[in-house]
Amino acid sequence: MMEMTGAEGIARRLEGEYELETERKSSILKRCGVAEEDLSKNGQMYLHVLAETAEILQLKDTQTSSYLMAISDLIDGLDEAEELEHRVQVEAEKLKQRSQELMDEVKEIEHVKQQLQEAVEERETHENSTTMEQRTAENAERQQSYEQELRGLEAALADLQFPVRRDRIEHHALAALLKDCDEIEAGNKELAGQLRGFHDLPLDKDAAAATLRQAHTELQSLEDAFNRHIRAMI
Repeated sequence: MMEMTGAEGIARRLEGEYELETERKSSILKRCGVAEEDLSKNGQMYLHVLAETAEILQLKDTQTSSYLMAISDLIDGLDEAEELEHRVQVEAEKLKQRSQELMDEVKEIEHVKQQLQEAVEERETHENSTTMEQRTAENAERQQSYEQELRGLEAALADLQFPVRRDRIEHHALAALLKDCDEIEAGNKELAGQLRGFHDLPLDKDAAAATLRQAHTELQSLEDAFNRHIRAMI
């Protein structure tokens, strides 16, 4: 058996619908006790509408009660649909209102976020300013300490009759001065060792005084040599 083509299937479906409509028309006319050809043009049109209505309502028969029940069901369905539409509209309005509230809350959150960001930036600026002030104070205190130490060094050099001029003191001069100080310190240690060896000084007062004067003269010579060397570097 050959398969039915698409066109044949459509033709069969239309044929079935026509036969069903004819049966419904015949059923309606039979209940009315008239033939279709006895009806006027408007009557035939009304008959066609009834048949289509029966098809739309999917009625098993064409009794008036069947129409009424089907129409009543449609009205009930319409009422339910209208009620559902009303509920949907109410819910949609609620959702719209809630959506607007959420948008307003988001805007408020963004505003608060901006305020917090500005507050954080202002706080960081203040903290940085405070830190800079603290560092400035620390540097000033350190500078004051250095100047005080420098004045102490100047006083010590003045005690050695060393002419101090800050604008002429350079690194190499200070390095040479430190070296000379080390040499003098070594000389002093050597002289101190020699003096410790004078425990057997003569008991004669004049002889002991002469020995001490000689040691003092040697020490003075070392100091004079140091001062001359320092002045030569200035």
